[in-house]
Amino acid sequence: MTPVYKFSTSKLSNKISYGSMAATTPSGGGGGGVTTSTRAAFGGGNTSHTAQNTIDYVEIPTTGNATDFGDLTAAKNNNRSGPSSGTRGIFGSNETATKIEYITLASLGNATSFGGYHTNMGSRSGYSDSTRGIFAGGETNGGDIRYNNIEYITIATTGNGTDFGDLTQARYESQGCANTTRGISAGGNYNATGGGAVNTIDYVTIQTTGNATDFGDLTNARDGTAAAGGGGRGIFACGILTSTNITNTIDYITISTTGNAEDFGDFSSNRRYCSGVAGETRAIFTGGLTTQGGTYTISGTMEYVTIATTGNSSTFGDLSQTRWVCGTVSGSHGGLV
Repeated sequence: MTPVYKFSTSKLSNKISYGSMAATTPSGGGGGGVTTSTRAAFGGGNTSHTAQNTIDYVEIPTTGNATDFGDLTAAKNNNRSGPSSGTRGIFGSNETATKIEYITLASLGNATSFGGYHTNMGSRSGYSDSTRGIFAGGETNGGDIRYNNIEYITIATTGNGTDFGDLTQARYESQGCANTTRGISAGGNYNATGGGAVNTIDYVTIQTTGNATDFGDLTNARDGTAAAGGGGRGIFACGILTSTNITNTIDYITISTTGNAEDFGDFSSNRRYCSGVAGETRAIFTGGLTTQGGTYTISGTMEYVTIATTGNSSTFGDLSQTRWVCGTVSGSHGGLV
């Protein structure tokens, strides 16, 4: 049976609101004095089936609703996990919006064009240390071809991506996270017609180039999951198990090791295409599609977990508009974990 989609959206004013931001300097790791913040930003995504250019933000250690940050240069979706240096946050392109763009996390305002992918595609995993951003896997417009391409950018500059190597398996909708040296791509789908969810976890050493290496497996095969990395752990929440079955499972790994993911807890509801972002101690998962009885509804809620523990997610607040497959960046990505 084809799912029925119920879409609930809210309008966002074009006004850009300004506020304060807490900033710190990392005590060690790949950042080496990079200015960092407790801020997370969410860019683009779909309301109904319409891509948005909205950027909003939260302060990760607090709870509460998101505040308007500015706008992307173009409406886009399917660019969910983004690299960050701690100063800049990078929003990747998708199948139709070809630009990579960036924001300066400390300064509210609109995004600026960065460059383009080495190979243009969408639905990619993204992660970074403090200087280099990685994008992996993906699909072409319309989802007819899956790719194993990995490419990298230097976050402090602008320009197009450069070839890095290949994933162990061509797929789209894998999601990424990282510590100071190692980047992770987890889950995804290899089948252009659907029904090809995988449990694969790959890793690369970010400051090298070359092909990815097998890390282990998620607790179940899924795509449309969300990922966040902090405190040495990678956290993976929710996703699609089959075309009619989605999950509220939260898994975790220790990024510096290898091995299979372990159960962390549960999300408050089954959800797919939510987005993840992390600070040093807390991971936030936001938006997505919820389901009940085969009916899907767009969510604007945010939930969080404490990375160093295990357990179920807790309520954080709401996005400025309900949407799914939005991009995420945070000031704590850049080599702090």
